[in-house]
Amino acid sequence: MSRPTTPIGHGSISGRSRRHCSTTPPTASVMRSTSRMPSLKAPLTRRFFGCFYLSASYLSAEIISAEAMEEVMPFVATGASEVHYEIDGHGPGLTLVHGTGGDADKVFGHVVDHFAGHRTVVRPNLGGSGKTSDDGGPLTVELIAEQVTAAIRTATDGPVDLLGFSLGAAAAVGVAAEHPELVRKLILVAGWAHTTGPRDHFYFQTWRNLLDVDREMFKRFSTLTGFGPAAVDRFGHAGLAASLADDWPPAGIARQLDLGLALDLRPLLPRIQAPTLVIGLGRDNMVPIESSRDLHAAIANSRLVEIADEGHMDWFADPTAVLRAVDEFLDR
Repeated sequence: MSRPTTPIGHGSISGRSRRHCSTTPPTASVMRSTSRMPSLKAPLTRRFFGCFYLSASYLSAEIISAEAMEEVMPFVATGASEVHYEIDGHGPGLTLVHGTGGDADKVFGHVVDHFAGHRTVVRPNLGGSGKTSDDGGPLTVELIAEQVTAAIRTATDGPVDLLGFSLGAAAAVGVAAEHPELVRKLILVAGWAHTTGPRDHFYFQTWRNLLDVDREMFKRFSTLTGFGPAAVDRFGHAGLAASLADDWPPAGIARQLDLGLALDLRPLLPRIQAPTLVIGLGRDNMVPIESSRDLHAAIANSRLVEIADEGHMDWFADPTAVLRAVDEFLDR
């Protein structure tokens, strides 16, 4: 589950970001996040000049400036997907994968600066989130792992440290199991191994049903189970009322919930080779901490850190404890 405490705008690649050049032209139109440039809806030309994909209709008006190219949103095609990802910083690769209902900015926008001074931080959007597009069919662990793998291969030059949060942990497990050469270290935050147990299946089925029958109740349920009691109180009456009026959840959340309801990673867990950190959150009512203990027990060469007073999404407001555990593991 991934819902921000406050909306965070979708940013473009920052000035300090490392620009990446794909070697294959995208199959969709170039998308830009700046008002300085017109929307490029026309088909792309077949010509490819370094990082510059040029639209024939736009070339008739003016040349794309280097400054404007800093605003190009990077995509990579894989199968039926056009995967959008954010990339910032310089150094060893670190890939961050969001969870259900979130996206690259809303979940990780507040921690990018913590890492980008010494790492290349890649944040892909999974199917159903952000500007990633696919065929709209059911999501599978194989599909979201493929989307993350494509972003890693395109945006980095070698193995990465890979962090997955919530449903993003399932994608990270899929990558680590299928492509061990791509994962230097693995971090699973508030993940779970399967949804076959009575409590977990009942929870996810309730959550999914609420989305269909009453979106306000869905949002209330998400807030009450996604945050610990103290975090909910910190919203205040006005903040909680405002949360019911925002534009969350995104349309793609239904597919992500369906995947969560059917999730079973148990065949993949013994295949993980990378040193793994499992972070469990002690006040997590969405994914109880027992789920993190189960992951730890099933993954060889793993260690478990339990953060006692954290709800599932509390770290969106204060990531200090999670970042401390991540830093200690990556710096070992």
